Formats: sequence, C-alpha cells, structure tokens
Amino acid sequence: MTAPFLGQVFTFTQPDGTKIQLKGWGDQHYAVFETLDGYTAIKNPSTGFYEIAQITADGNDLESAATRPGDLDGSHSSVSPGVRINHSAARAKGLAGAQKWGMRRCDQRRLHKVEQMRNNTSRAVAAPPSRGTVGDFQGLCLLIDFSDDERTIEPTEVERFCNEQGYSGYGNQGSVYDYFFDNSIGRCRYTNQVMAYYRAQHPKHYYTDSSINYGDRARELIQEALTHFKNQGVDFSSLSTDDAGFIYAVNVFYAGFVQNNWGEGLWPHAYSLATTIELAPGKWAYDYQVTAMTDELSLGTFCHENGHMLCDYPDLYDYGGESSGVGGYCLMCAGNHVNQKNPTQISAYLKYLAGWASDVKPIEDGATISLNSGNNEFAIYTKNDLEYFILENRAQQGRDSGLSDEGLAIWHVDESGSNNNEQRSPFLHYELSLEQADGNFDLESQRYTYGDQTDLYGRGFKRFADWTIPNSKWWDGTSSKLDIYDISDPGIQMSFKARVEPQVQQRGDLVRYKDFDQNGISEVANLGVAARGDWEQYRFVFSGGNGIIYAVTHDGNLLFFRDSNGDGTGEILQHGIIGYGGWNHFKEVFSGGNGNIYAINHQGDLLFYKDHYQDGSGDVSHPSVIGHGGWNQFKTVFSGGNGVIYAITYSGDLKFYRDDYQDGTGDIAHPSTIGRGGWDTFQSVFSGSHGVIYAITHSGNLLFYRDYYQDGTGDVAFPGTIGFGGWSDFASVFATDNGVIYAAVK
Repeated sequence: MTAPFLGQVFTFTQPDGTKIQLKGWGDQHYAVFETLDGYTAIKNPSTGFYEIAQITADGNDLESAATRPGDLDGSHSSVSPGVRINHSAARAKGLAGAQKWGMRRCDQRRLHKVEQMRNNTSRAVAAPPSRGTVGDFQGLCLLIDFSDDERTIEPTEVERFCNEQGYSGYGNQGSVYDYFFDNSIGRCRYTNQVMAYYRAQHPKHYYTDSSINYGDRARELIQEALTHFKNQGVDFSSLSTDDAGFIYAVNVFYAGFVQNNWGEGLWPHAYSLATTIELAPGKWAYDYQVTAMTDELSLGTFCHENGHMLCDYPDLYDYGGESSGVGGYCLMCAGNHVNQKNPTQISAYLKYLAGWASDVKPIEDGATISLNSGNNEFAIYTKNDLEYFILENRAQQGRDSGLSDEGLAIWHVDESGSNNNEQRSPFLHYELSLEQADGNFDLESQRYTYGDQTDLYGRGFKRFADWTIPNSKWWDGTSSKLDIYDISDPGIQMSFKARVEPQVQQRGDLVRYKDFDQNGISEVANLGVAARGDWEQYRFVFSGGNGIIYAVTHDGNLLFFRDSNGDGTGEILQHGIIGYGGWNHFKEVFSGGNGNIYAINHQGDLLFYKDHYQDGSGDVSHPSVIGHGGWNQFKTVFSGGNGVIYAITYSGDLKFYRDDYQDGTGDIAHPSTIGRGGWDTFQSVFSGSHGVIYAITHSGNLLFYRDYYQDGTGDVAFPGTIGFGGWSDFASVFATDNGVIYAAVK
C-alpha cells in the first residue's frame, strides 16, 4: 500500500493460479509477510512461489525453507514462526527500497527546508517554515476503470467523499476536506477536482502484468488519463501548485481490488510521473498516489498520502519495520490505521510546521500553562533551530477517539533526525519522539504497536524533568534544565507548571531573552544568563548575526564574541580583539550582519568596515565613507540587516536607507520616511533583522514593530507590547537575527 500496512490480510496469487492469504507489515518500500498461523513467508526468486522462510546464517536475509514449491505449511517444518532479520539489515532494506523510488517533489521541498535550517542560523528558533499549508488548496482526483473491471462507485460519491462537509458515506467521519479543515482549525481548506471515469486503453491485466517493472504501467495509465482529459480541454487552472508550478496532489483511484502481489503491477504506491505533464499554463502534474477503489471509500490512507503531497510531511514510521515510530499518535505514522474511517489527528509538531497552531506558549521558569485539546494550543521549549520540545493535550474524543491513551503528549523534536533511527543515541534518533510517560520506550523497541495506556502524562505520571525516565535532556546528553511538574489529570483542558532553572542575574551579566513568535503578540521568554562579566561597561555592544557579538570598550578596542552554538543558545565566548583603539570616539557603531560594520564619526560621515574573517582572528578592514555628512544629526541609527539602515530624527520620524552594495563602494540610497513622529520618545530602538524593530519605552515596556516591506515604501505596523516593565533598567539591549534579545544588567 502507499501508506504503511500493519497486520493487514492480503490475497496473493501463486504462479500456478492458487490463491493464498498472507498477513503483511510494511509499505511499498519494504514489507514482511506471514501465513495466517504466523509463519514468515518469502517469495522464492527461483520458483516465483511464496514459501515458508527461515533466516540466513548471517541473520541479514530471509531464504526459502520449503521442501517443495509453494510450501506454506510451517507446522511440519523445523522453522520457528514469526522470524525476522537483524534490525540493521531491515533498516538498510527499508531505506534502500525508499531510495530506489527516488524523490518526489514533496520530498524535495521537505529536504530542501531541512538543509536550509542546517546551514542558515538566521531563521528564528523553531519557527514555522516560510510556506505553511494555510489557505485554499485544490488537488486532482482521477477515476479509472477497465473493460474487464468496470466502476462500482459513482463519481458523485467520490466527489462527496473528497469535498462534502459532514460526509458519512461508508461509515467515514467526515470527508477529506473535513479532516484537513478539522486538523488545521479551519486554516487549510483542501478540495479535490474529481474527474469523470476514464476508461483505460487496455484491459486491466495489461497494467497488472507482473513481468513489467513495478510502477511503469501505473505511470503509463495515469499519463493516458491526464492526456485524455487535457485533449478534451478540461480546465485544470484551479489546481494548486508550489512555487515551481508543480501540482501538489494527484490522487488516482482505479476500479476493483488489488490483483497483484506485493511490489508488482498496480500494487498501490506513491511515486512521480516519468515526465511532467502540463495540464494548464504553468501547472505541471508530477507527484501522484494510486490505489484500488475496492468496494468502499476510507479516509485513512487517502489523508496520509495527501499529508505528504499537500503539506510536505515526512513519514514518521520506520521503513525497516523494526520499531513503531510514533505509533497511532499521528496520521503520518499509524494514525490512519487506528481507524481508517476516522484517522487520528496530526501531531503537534507537523501542525506547527504547517502553520496551524492557534497559540504557541513559550515554556519559561515559573510558568503555569493550560492547554485545551482539539484547538491546536501548544507549549514549546527550544534548544536551537532544529531541536525542541513541543507539548499538546490529546483527549480521547473526536478525531482522537481511537487513541490508546489520553493526556499531555510531550514530543521531542529533532528536525534533522529520522524515524528510521530507533537507537535513541546522540547521532541516531527519531525526528519526532513521543516521550512515553511509563519509560518503557515501547515505540522504539517494539514492532507494530500503536501505543498503550501509559504513554501520555496526567494519569499516574505527573513529572518530566532532567532526572525522570524518560528525561528532558537534549539528544547530545546535556541538560535542558526543563522541569514539567504538577501535570493535571487528563481532560478537555490540562495544565502544568514549569521550571527552567535560570541563573540568578547580577550586575554585568548578559541576559538572554527569546521572542519566539516574532509577531508582536506573545511576550518574550527569559532564557537566563547567557554570559557573566562586565557587559554593562562596554561603550557599544551589538549583534553581528550568525551568533556573533561585537563590543567596543571604553579604551576604544573592538572585541569579537561568538555564541558557541551560533544560534543564541550556547555559551558566549570571546575570540579576540579585531580593532585596536579609536572605536570609542564614534557616535554610533552597529552591524548589518555578514561581517559588515557601520560607524558614524563626529563629523557626521557614515563609515563602512568589513570583518572578513568573522572568527576573531584578524583586524577589520580600513573604512570607506558611504555617507558624507549629516549622519550625526540623527538621534539614533541602527541596522535592519541585509543592507537596511534605519535612522530616527530628533523630530521623531523613522527613516529608511539601504546600502545596496554592502561592500563600501557606493553611497547609500536616499531615505524614505516609514514612521512619522514619536520615535524620538523611546529610550532605545534596535532591530532584530527581517523587518523586526524593537523599542523600549521610558516606562520600561518592550514594544514590537514590523517593517513588512523593507523597501521604504510603507509605514511600519502598529506595535505590540511583548515585554512589560523593567526593560529601561538595562545598560544596553540588542537583538540578533533569530529572535534572541540580549540585555546587559547594570
């Protein structure tokens, strides 16, 4: 099948025409089958028959143990029932099977995003991707029948199954539209353009020919149908595409039941076409999933596959079948099998990535947090761009009525991990792990389990901390300092308390805060002391991006510091002096990132310096003048990153400039006014890059503004208060390019 199958019974055909029934576990990439009385079976490559299997001497493969072709009687053999190959060998076969199919467009988008996060520390910690699955989307649903296997379910029924609100046909709890609407709290409105049946050019047995490479005839069949409808002039212009014009989802139902054995002919699968087909100007069909219509329609597998194509979701099960991933707690693992007519919800992690969170509450010291179930309310505690804990309340009702347990689900995320890695080691671990409250780690150690009644917190298990089992340590073994306690009983609303053991602040400390959402709504979180020292004594201190911090001493030296993790979560270490003397004489010094440092002298010139090495090992370059005179007439000047420079006049206007060259070779552009009046009343103003502007009032509040256009054409947005009181008491405050704000205690 396209999605994983867990203990499903299939009817296969032996070479002599005999029909047999086998129970299977796996997917299109790798699968294991057993007789109904539990003996492992394998297709013998010499005979073509399914036969009783035994493990090879090295434990890495299965081989036939039959004494005659087609022997499936394990009770009279010497082999044990339910044999399996080594975990490492199963994992290798599962990954090899997945790689053989190559990458679909949805896989490319997902992996590109992960690679960007690995290489780009400018993204906000655990921030959702730039393309959330929010809005109106339309996929394509093809219906195909054959001269020797005609349709039994009418297109109008499939239309209702895909798109009708409140659909209940065949026992389904809603339609495909309803499932995505419910999971996204109305933010994803996904419909399908359902076509009339296409009668295939050949009888069904032509496409199910097992001698043809698996997938080839399915591609041929889909290409036939798409070409037919295109030649008829069907309007496909409403189909949704990605930025490159690839249609997100092509779903294909063919009439009748699966006639092939596993991995042959029209065995259900997800793949991409051999060549793209342009269905409308700039809209190309490529990714598809194909499955048998059978005699009924079911949500589970259909929604799982559209989770891939529409939302770029990864599989969260183990391709090798040696562990259980996240079990039934997410659609993208076994949640579609808990109840095919009412699959369980999508996990908090994937909803968060899709932009479906109604509220994301940062976990900070002393917090008491309440989470309602079914409303996409999450709590989050982060280490860096890729690794974090995300919590949600799962109640056994609605979409989750079939869950094994209910309560507080604590998810450990490492977006660079893989749910093929059940080892729970620093380098080999899941992308998404459910912290199972009972500490048994059944999902990692057992095959084919949905979970059990002691997986979630609240009923008997009330604490998750550095010393509990499971613990709150990061994957590298370091303490996260996270302590979740006083977890309430399961219910529609659950609450818990949190400690994160922040260090006691003292004079000279550099304190780290985090603006998680960067939307002007949520209050910043105090992440504790980032560095001890005399940070309040520096003449200037500012961020250089990518974890770099520069500081100017009162005797004029320019110092270079770096966050050890590069993302605002590590230790702040000094790496050297990169400017000797004179830096204390400037009116302003600030950085635009990428090693660009700007300074304003008392004659009013704007100077450009370059820190070429950005590692503290070498002096900055000699300056170039990129603004001649007048810059000392501003009250405040600061960088917005990427060549953007903001300036506040003494009359209170906010000016926008851009250094187009960022190399010291040309004057900056003429200014635009993007804020009129009042900006001179703030105690300090600084930027977090990407259009984010922070301001501290004299009463001590921290305000959030956003320059949406970042081109000087529009006024900045009205502010939100994200820090209440005390901010005017710091010696200096500055922000990085990923939502981290540093403040020096005086």
